Amino acid sequence: MKMDQRVCNLACKQKS
Repeated sequence: MKMDQRVCNLACKQKS
């Protein structure tokens, strides 16, 4: 989960 930080940018928003 290294690039998860960048994906979290849009993934975290969609998941939230």
